[in-house]
Amino acid sequence: MQKQEATILSAELSGFQSLAESLTPEEITPMMKEVHSLVENTARLHQGKLNRYTGDTFLTVFNTSKTAAKNAIDSAFELRDQLISFTREKKPGLPFNLKFGIATGGIIITDIGNEQKQQTLMGEAVNHANRMSQFAEEGQILADEKTMEGLTNDFELQKLEPIPLKGGVETLPIFELTGKKEKETGY
Repeated sequence: MQKQEATILSAELSGFQSLAESLTPEEITPMMKEVHSLVENTARLHQGKLNRYTGDTFLTVFNTSKTAAKNAIDSAFELRDQLISFTREKKPGLPFNLKFGIATGGIIITDIGNEQKQQTLMGEAVNHANRMSQFAEEGQILADEKTMEGLTNDFELQKLEPIPLKGGVETLPIFELTGKKEKETGY
């Protein structure tokens, strides 16, 4: 078991269930393999690691580096854009769209299982990222305050109403990321 600080990107592929019901396994399997590869490669490109992929949801962890939060946000924007291109290219009209939640905080990394050990993530950042992705609308990227610390000059964002955490007593302040800010070149 290992405790550490990390940024977690949780995403849900909306429209997957209805698509899975309308296609044969021979049709959906190669498509989902391509989506999985897209997610895994994009995470790796931004120094993240795909931890869990379950058909319509995935969880990516970005390590404790100083750029982990920015890398997670950049990964979300890129994944959203790539999925739009993927659906246009493969099958126009596919109902795919991603909903993102990004949270920074403490996590616990541990192995579970008796014979075939599987690494799992737990902790506040995982819970918050999952909760935000549940509340997000299609195409929306939501992030918590800790993720946005020091990044408000890099991204266009809007503060939203806090969302309730499980149990309903506490709330989580969140931001919607709507774009990247253009850097001034100084010329």
